[in-house]
Amino acid sequence: MKRFWVILLTLGLMAAFSTTAMAVDVKVSGEYYAAGMYLDKTTLKSGTATDGPSTAFFYQRLRVQTDFIVSPGLKLVTRFDAMERAWGATRNPIGTGTTLALDSAGTVAENENIAIDWAYIEYKSPIGVFSAGYMNDGSTGTIFGNSYSPKARIKYSNNFGPVKLGLAYTKEGELSNTAIYTGNTADADKDKYGIEGVYNWKGGKAGLNVNYYNQRDNRPKAIPYKRAYFLFTPYAIAKIGPVALQAEFNYAVGDQEYEFPST
Repeated sequence: MKRFWVILLTLGLMAAFSTTAMAVDVKVSGEYYAAGMYLDKTTLKSGTATDGPSTAFFYQRLRVQTDFIVSPGLKLVTRFDAMERAWGATRNPIGTGTTLALDSAGTVAENENIAIDWAYIEYKSPIGVFSAGYMNDGSTGTIFGNSYSPKARIKYSNNFGPVKLGLAYTKEGELSNTAIYTGNTADADKDKYGIEGVYNWKGGKAGLNVNYYNQRDNRPKAIPYKRAYFLFTPYAIAKIGPVALQAEFNYAVGDQEYEFPST
């Protein structure tokens, strides 16, 4: 019977994430900035014939987020960046590079035109909040060490009184054989599995986030190896009278296993 209910719940979530529906409300928000920069030297050299020249330019970015609200508990969240470039400068040729920008789901060339970073479903069910798709990753506890970037993820969270529990799976890299990428190694992906518990009280919270990284993307290289490790992140945020306190600690433990071919 337990297996039956698990299968039924899985089918229900698949139907919720894949059913075609008409949005009853659309919320659009965004931001635009334009700025200028002057840099006296573009290198750290001094008193040499190859000192870096100065540079000065204007640059901009347009960011638009659109939420398609199907019902009070179901919505599609999207976000794109457009025309993120220096005014009048030479642009990256389209199609010459496939490396993603560090803070985007698109390449540098795509961000100079338009790059969609977020596209995910959020479903608030009676047993918790489910999210699936491309969304932000890289934030835990305090802002210390955070590095936001869009990743493909599946998330679940729920509150149990003052305690909040969160589970997450993140696909950091896919190197399986596809029409775009010709791979010859069956297991060369980068995956992350996370669990987080947070205890909230009036004026503060404390939590522990544990991530397990399973990184196999270096297996196809000349010196092949796979890396697996845990990252433990306890943190606390509290306000005591006029004093605001934040603390966070990161501890990683794991190993690298080299796979030299036999001769």
